[in-house]
Amino acid sequence: MTARPLDVTRAAARQWWPVGLLGLSSVGAYGLVLYAYSALIAPIGADTGWSVGALSGAFSLSMVLGGLGAAWTGRLVDRANGRAVMLAALAAGSVGLMVAARARSLEVFVLERRGRGRRRRKARRNTR
Repeated sequence: MTARPLDVTRAAARQWWPVGLLGLSSVGAYGLVLYAYSALIAPIGADTGWSVGALSGAFSLSMVLGGLGAAWTGRLVDRANGRAVMLAALAAGSVGLMVAARARSLEVFVLERRGRGRRRRKARRNTR
């Protein structure tokens, strides 16, 4: 008995749904954490009184630290369960966004951005 085309489609959908979810979560994560920052930098500066230069510096620092620690995070993903690392990065990133949203000093905001660079390395390495 041969498989009907609809059965083949359902089997493929069951097999590939994690890939689709990973794609959607990656687009959402990068959109919120990276790309939205350029749109939100002026309102953040206006609300807090921090200069655009200082806010851009915090973002740049997180990007540099993210790149510097990528190899270490890659080894962690290779040794541990990649899903667990991704989940931990998601949880830490969520807490970090809450800390940044409530930061009343530039120092706290910069420290949170620094931590975001480490979490982004974990998530980036897990998607490869």
